Amino acid sequence: MVAKANRSTFDRAVAHVLKWEGDNSFDRNGGKIRFGIHQANHPSIDVAKLTRDDAIEVHRSCYWDGIRAEELPVAIAPMVFDCAVSLGVATAIRILQYAVGVVRSGVMDTQTIRATLDSDPLATICYYSTLRIAWCYEQLKSEYASRGLAVRTMECSMICSELGYWGPIVSRLESRILYLEGRVRELAGTAVAEVASGGPSVATPEQPHQIDSAS
Repeated sequence: MVAKANRSTFDRAVAHVLKWEGDNSFDRNGGKIRFGIHQANHPSIDVAKLTRDDAIEVHRSCYWDGIRAEELPVAIAPMVFDCAVSLGVATAIRILQYAVGVVRSGVMDTQTIRATLDSDPLATICYYSTLRIAWCYEQLKSEYASRGLAVRTMECSMICSELGYWGPIVSRLESRILYLEGRVRELAGTAVAEVASGGPSVATPEQPHQIDSAS
């Protein structure tokens, strides 16, 4: 049986998020962000007065619960959660749906959960990481920013591997990094458009060539 995420998984995942998000920052339009909580996305919260504990609760209720993390494998939930914080819940779910080969509705439904539980965790995380980096590269149009996101994503991959009890797979992940770097630009155009559109065509980790041929 596949081990599912739990509150302990959340504690580890949110620590990773807070490490990368920091205490205070601003978006490109000057919008306030604190502990990864964006004022524009949470108008009912005074982000400037948010405590660390308050932020953790917001992350749990809005993002962790928003992706139904505790119904997902322990080795995958932290990555989807981290992506939900940085790119939004719907986008994080669409990327997962693309990675496991189901219709990209942006809603964490039973079909998505079942397909994720049935997938190979390592293959799914590696493919998810590629798509996430490609998405940011395309949206930000900044190689510098996408490099930072790549480091964050690969660090999250290592956390997923540890939590998933996969054992010594560092060498496999290192070999995948070279693959990811080569695929980012290739995926940045077509795949990102596919994820954004939520269309009916799908691609799976076993059939990555479908990404390039999808209309």
